[in-house]
Amino acid sequence: MSERPTHESPSGSGSSAAASRVVHVGPDEASRLAAIEALLAGERGDRAAAVRFEAFAVQSRIRLDGFWAIPAEVAGPGGGSRTPRFAFSALAAPSAGRTATIYATQAKRPAEVDAVSAVIRAACRGARSLDVDLAQALVEPSDLLQIDAFERAGMERIATLSYLERPIGPRAMERLAGSALQPVPLPSDMQLAPSGPLRRDDPACAAERRALIEALERTYVDTLDCPALAGLRRGEDVLGGHIHSGRFEPELWTILRFAQGPLAGQIAGMCLVNGSALPRGGAGASVELVYLGLVPEARGRGLGALLLDRALRLVRGRSERSMVLAVDERNAPAMRLYERAGFRPSLRRVAFIQSVRA
Repeated sequence: MSERPTHESPSGSGSSAAASRVVHVGPDEASRLAAIEALLAGERGDRAAAVRFEAFAVQSRIRLDGFWAIPAEVAGPGGGSRTPRFAFSALAAPSAGRTATIYATQAKRPAEVDAVSAVIRAACRGARSLDVDLAQALVEPSDLLQIDAFERAGMERIATLSYLERPIGPRAMERLAGSALQPVPLPSDMQLAPSGPLRRDDPACAAERRALIEALERTYVDTLDCPALAGLRRGEDVLGGHIHSGRFEPELWTILRFAQGPLAGQIAGMCLVNGSALPRGGAGASVELVYLGLVPEARGRGLGALLLDRALRLVRGRSERSMVLAVDERNAPAMRLYERAGFRPSLRRVAFIQSVRA
């Protein structure tokens, strides 16, 4: 555990004392496990659960060097032990696309919100050293104390996400074949094709990567899905995040291009589906629709339904049991489209972001 405390105070009265005691958790095993215990259950940690969490993180390649914590002795009695103990902790876990997800101890009572916001703020600030541009977090809508903690830490509440799910097995596809999706036929001025391999280190993939990045950026124009995200990340990082969300399989990425007119050859839209990161056939495995978007010139023609129908046909017969996705609840057209296609809500989360670009 680093003994150098942070000095930047979170906003809100009573938070400066908590912020002054936040420390970066060092690489030694005892400190890391103590920070995980605090993350999972606060000061009343469960060492066995922490060990399981650490093993899962190693298996899933989740970095654990972005922990910040408040020693237990500042939160109440019990200090003085030589074994590291923390009352509150937050983890900035970086992922592809120069993004880090922030996890924090659950605030159980109003008096704990300041301390939780202090470790969240420190984790966001510390994420800069992890080659990250954007910090993000997801909180249950009913968890008002935790929402308060993230807001006090300076993170911006940008949307409530609805996580939707649809079975994709052969029987489910037959049962839902009569749904009201009814995609339009492929217009004569459009063409569909799967993506190429998109390897970053392969010069042969450079042109396709550039075209996809430019198209992705254009799909954000006047978007209804988390518009606050537009412009916060580099296009290359957005593409990298999509590629590494689950298992990238180029044949599941459907690219729609203009076939005629002044935009001929340019990308009009895309539906990006990734396979499950779990072993094939693993319990609970799902394919994920990571992104569906159209450039402004292609909107209003039913092409979103066309792309979604194509994606559902491509995954028919796979070992995964369902397709999942997340959508901003304010995006009414997308919500209607997914509902017509047989998707149903599974859970909801409040999304927070903060730019941490140096």
